[in-house]
Order: sequence, then structure tokens, then C-alpha cells
Amino acid sequence: MSYSRQESVERAMTVFWQKGYVGTGMRDIQAALDKRPGSIYATFGNKEGLYLAALTAYTQSIVDTLQACSQADNPLRALKTFMRSPLLKSEAETYMRQCLIVKTQADWLELPAGIQTSLRDALNSLRSGFEAVVLAAQQRGELSAEMTPEQAALWLQGQFIALRTLATATDDASTLAWILDKVFNDLQRQ
Repeated sequence: MSYSRQESVERAMTVFWQKGYVGTGMRDIQAALDKRPGSIYATFGNKEGLYLAALTAYTQSIVDTLQACSQADNPLRALKTFMRSPLLKSEAETYMRQCLIVKTQADWLELPAGIQTSLRDALNSLRSGFEAVVLAAQQRGELSAEMTPEQAALWLQGQFIALRTLATATDDASTLAWILDKVFNDLQRQ
């Protein structure tokens, strides 16, 4: 079967998400994309090029969602819903509970410089998205105007990463929900 470029990127993203950048071999990619190496190299250059395309698509998806949260009538409620959804993935989708960016960062020392740079850029994009939500929440009176948006965004990003990582280690949805509630209660009390 011949997949479009977008479908190929999405299928490769799943493999990278499941196995990490370092743990994914070209045979894994070939199997997922049902393409010969020559077709993959012609389209993406190499494994790094394909990963960067997947990372870009993943990051843009989260940034788009954060932008939608910032434009919602209740930005914090929208953000909480967004942060909760990956925590509830089924057993078969456990890999999706963790952030693809964080999963890849775990192999930091083994990553090519281009991917390290792209990961930093992705994290900065996410932080900007969290900051937009904080600013919108301040404008709507959900958060104190005295809160520093940059610091709150960095804190939220850290909580996002921590929750996504914890979600791979537990299936206890009630504990994860309690932690998420605490994150938002703490934020609103600042």
C-alpha cells in the first residue's frame, strides 16, 4: 500500500512514539510505512529527516490545541481537558500517554545535534502555547493578573511533562485525576 506523505509521517510517529528515536530502526520504519528504503530516503532523506517531520507534526498538533485552549471561553477548563485526555488512553495506547518530545529527550546524549535543536525548539513552542493560555486566563479573570505568565507557563509545562510520564507508570485514573486537579488548584491559588 502506498501512503501519502502525511500518512507516512503519522505512521512513523507511532513507531517513534513506541520505540523512541534511538530504538527505532529502518526495518521498523519500512514495516510501518510499507515502503522500501529507497522510497523513504527519497521522501525524507533519512531516519532523522523522517523523525523531524514527525516531531514537527506532533508539536504543531499540541501548539494548535493550546491555541484553541487560549481562545476558549474558559481557557483553564479547556487546558485541563486537554491535559487529561492522554492520561486516559487504553492499555493498547499506553505509549501515547507519554509526550513524544519527552520520550525522545530521554535519549539526549545519543541524539544527532539536529534533533537536539529541534527538541529545544519544540519545547519552546509548547511553552509559548502554555503562556498564551495563562495570558488568556488572566484576561478572563481565571488567574491573578500578578502572576508572571512566563513562570506559570514553564511550571505548567513541567506539570504536563510530569503527568504524561507518570501516566505510563500507573493505570490508576483516579490518582492521575487527583494530581491533575491539584495542579490546577495550585495554579489558581497563586
